[in-house]
Amino acid sequence: MNEIEGWPYWTADNPHGYSVEDLQHIERETLIEVMKSWFYQNFEDPAEKTPHDSSEGGYLYIWGGPYDASEVLSSEFGEHVPEEIIEEVVAEVESGGLVDWAPRNIGDDDVVDADDGLWPPPVVGELPRSPPDEAAARQEVLDRLAALEAAVEELGDAPLMMGHNLPPEPLEDVPLTPDDGRTIRLVIETVRAEAEKPTPEIGRVEEGESKLRSVALRLGQWLKPRIDKGANAFAKTLGAGLATALFAKLTGLYEALVSASQAIANWIEFLARLP
Repeated sequence: MNEIEGWPYWTADNPHGYSVEDLQHIERETLIEVMKSWFYQNFEDPAEKTPHDSSEGGYLYIWGGPYDASEVLSSEFGEHVPEEIIEEVVAEVESGGLVDWAPRNIGDDDVVDADDGLWPPPVVGELPRSPPDEAAARQEVLDRLAALEAAVEELGDAPLMMGHNLPPEPLEDVPLTPDDGRTIRLVIETVRAEAEKPTPEIGRVEEGESKLRSVALRLGQWLKPRIDKGANAFAKTLGAGLATALFAKLTGLYEALVSASQAIANWIEFLARLP
């Protein structure tokens, strides 16, 4: 469940990430934050999207689980981190009382309404068209990444600060977390770097496209019924003006995610044919 090879772990203070070797040298407090960030990126409360059937005795872990925090953290970090630190991280992630965890970002492709198909998503403007050649496809990726970067900055951190161990916010459970924000920024940086190379590493490009698509699908599924009902349905306790503005920013982020993902997918088709 690691991220892009080379810097699989990160914190809010270091979105560029840490390597496995770094784990043995960083300060204890930073190490704990790194491990918690990894855990919350890969596991979530089953209440998020795991099917529930009371007649069957509770959650149906169709994507795997339930997972034990001690087991997965020991499996990921046991060779590099002292046991007492692992135990401390386990105590922190279980401090809210949750001990059975579901895998995160599993099954995201399946939550989009069947009538809309898996791709393109249901709410978006005009998708990038297939460019005439690899150079044009590469430039389209750079342009779309710049637009996505601007959309992330425009949105700010408010909805991205929702998630695990944080109190509910009056935003009807926007399906974005701090890890999503870091993932988007890391993908932008990684794919942009590949686009600026004479010979890009197609594996990194494909991984970046997959991550953007995953976030886009999840956000699109959340947006669709609210757009169908009108942006005012978004607000319950927020002021109408603030809610409308925030809803517009979320829609803008969604469209930028979809457009960037599609532009990268178009580029990958050219890369796959290169000698």
